[in-house]
Parts: sequence; C-alpha cells; structure tokens
Amino acid sequence: MLSDDQIDSSTTSSEESHLSQKKQETLTQSIPKALKKFTAVDKFFKPIKSKKPQYQIKTSSPKKEYIRCKLIRGTKKSIRILNKSSFPNKLGNFESISSQTLINWNAMMNYFIENKHVLKEFSSTQDKIPDKETRSYNLKFCKMFFERLEVREAFQLYIEFLFSDYDYLRLCREFNFQCCRTLRHTQQCGKRWEELKHFILNDMMEEIGFTFEEKKEIVEEIEEKVERVEIVKENQRMRVENLMCVEIQPKWIQKMMFKEYLML
Repeated sequence: MLSDDQIDSSTTSSEESHLSQKKQETLTQSIPKALKKFTAVDKFFKPIKSKKPQYQIKTSSPKKEYIRCKLIRGTKKSIRILNKSSFPNKLGNFESISSQTLINWNAMMNYFIENKHVLKEFSSTQDKIPDKETRSYNLKFCKMFFERLEVREAFQLYIEFLFSDYDYLRLCREFNFQCCRTLRHTQQCGKRWEELKHFILNDMMEEIGFTFEEKKEIVEEIEEKVERVEIVKENQRMRVENLMCVEIQPKWIQKMMFKEYLML
C-alpha cells in the first residue's frame, strides 16, 4: 500500500508531466507564426481607422488578397480603356506622362490589338470569368483568370506600365498604402517598391500556379514587331513616291518600272 508521501509525489509528477506536455504543444502551435515567411508586402502598411487620438492609431500590412484583387481589377480596366483607344489619363494615377510610360502604354495597346478577341472577354466589370462559376477573388478564381496566356501577358504589361516610374507619392495613391511613415521618401522607399514589383511578377504568380518569362521580354518582342511594321510602312511610302516619279518618264520606262513595282 502506498504512503501519503508516495501518492503526493506521484500526483505531482503526473501534473508536472501534463503541464510540460501542454507547454510543448503550445510552443509547437506557435512555431508557424514565428516562422511566418516575411514578404515584400509586409514592408508596407495601412493605417487602421479608429476613434482614438492620432498618436494611438494602429497600422497593419496590406493582405496579398487585397493586392491580387486590385491588380486583377486594374488589368480589366486597362483592357476596357485600350478597347476605347483612350489615352491613359486616369489609369495608374499618373500626373504627367513620361516617355517610358508611353512606351509601356504602346506595348499594351499593340498587344491588345493582336489579342483583342480573347482579352475583351475578361474585361467585364463583374467579378466573374467567362463560362466559369466562381466570382470571388480567391486562389481558385485567380488560377482560372490567369489560365489563358494572353491574360497573363496582358497582366505583365499592365504591371510594367504601373511601374513605369518610381514616383513614391503616385504609387502610394495607386495602391492605397504607404511605403514609409513620413512624406520624406528615401532610397529605401524605392527599394521597397522594386521588391513589391518583383513579388507581384514572381512570388504572387508562383503561388497562383504560373510563372512569367524574363523581365520585359514581352515588351521587347512587341517593340520589335512595331519597329518591323514601321519599316514596312516606310518601304511602301518610298515605293509610292517612286511611282509618282514614273509619270514624268517615257512610256517604255513607265511600263518597266510599273512591272518591277508589281513584282516587289
């Protein structure tokens, strides 16, 4: 028969073992939070509206879902504007249009013209995908939205357009969150926006299940196509001018030059 001391000792040991096990479970549960992957999004913040005095206002990092939703809607809006052949006054919150902004806009326009039949189906203001059931901006929706290569490339061109310059105030207005807590932006702000762009085109898209080609490959390819078109137009113009000059030549020369023109 066990003595009272032995019973107390056994009970205490059992309680300590139970407490130790519970503590270990608590630590195990807290590990994922401690090891949460820090992304470029976490370097930005949004003020939380509150009735408290300003010095007590809290801030939080924007959610990835918010960024996905905003950029998908922005892509759809850009397609609608391109379809109207409108100038990008409102898209991107640009106060002035730089040469790089125009280059990126022309790349978007040329790509839209080539893929108009596909892109127009994805430009609806309603949050739905043609012939699909889901309407929310969850991961399932994003995978279906970016399923077509044409949509993914249009999205990439739209991101290049948004980041045509690194005007910090403009980008803060466009994304509706802040890169720093003061209005005196530094080089660190520029680095944060560059990292966010990289995150959008790489980490975010990989999470959805897609990857892009090397940076600006699509833009460069479209620019080459535009250049080739301009060369063809210039050649046609020169041929027309040559034909106009033929009229002042003797008839036998006119016939010869006209035959050469038709053979070109």
